[in-house]
Amino acid sequence: MPPHKGVLLAEDDPRAWRGTVLGDDPTPEAIRAHLTWLASERKRYPSALRYPVLWEFNPERALWESAAYLVSYQEDVVKWQEARKATLEGAKK
Repeated sequence: MPPHKGVLLAEDDPRAWRGTVLGDDPTPEAIRAHLTWLASERKRYPSALRYPVLWEFNPERALWESAAYLVSYQEDVVKWQEARKATLEGAKK
């Protein structure tokens, strides 16, 4: 099965905050206030940088992914194909 597709959302996109500490229908004002607080926390914890992704397998709630692991779908497919090929070749031996 190929990798799942996801859509990278803007940090202030209400879909990114649905079902979080901000509730199921956060207001733009609540989101901005929370983003301001997060910005101050990122100075203390820069490794905590994450981005909201709306995955095809869970379109109702965004998941926050580490910047270190975000790649384009095309790059993800190529890596998956390489890993699949290596696995299949290993199974033939």
